[in-house]
Amino acid sequence: MSYNGVYDDIEDFLNCARPHHYEQYRQPEPIAEPNESFYVHIKDATAQYFPACLLSFRRRFDAKSREQKYQRAINRRHEILRERVDRLTERLAKVAKQTADCLAKRDNALLALRRHIVKDMQDHVKRREHCTARRVIKLKRHNEQVQRCCQLLRYGLYLTRIAKQYEQNRRKRIGIF
Repeated sequence: MSYNGVYDDIEDFLNCARPHHYEQYRQPEPIAEPNESFYVHIKDATAQYFPACLLSFRRRFDAKSREQKYQRAINRRHEILRERVDRLTERLAKVAKQTADCLAKRDNALLALRRHIVKDMQDHVKRREHCTARRVIKLKRHNEQVQRCCQLLRYGLYLTRIAKQYEQNRRKRIGIF
């Protein structure tokens, strides 16, 4: 039986008498006519007061016990929800901690990699600057040697030119005599 549309107000639903279904057993076929004295006690089953033999089998539902049961159910529900929230909070805290640890490890690894790359590049730049400086020194020495050789060659050419001129002038002089 669903609540949807059956009762207009929740108070009417809580205060109304609800039937309780007990398990019914099939009774065997009567062999003889039933004894009417047995049915005297329960002949007016819808009466407000039941006979003493039936009172022990009938559950009593009053508003106070119903309210207490309802309150206990609400308290249990709140307790279950609180436990569920606590468990979820713990799980989320674990996830947040693991995520933070993972991110911290990744950040540390990236920073270490960056430091390594910067150091490696600085070492490479130093080596290249050293090689370049050595090559510049070698090129300066070579340039000085080339300039000396060039000066020697010029001086040699100058001397050979002077010597040729002297020889030509001397031949002219010898030819005069």
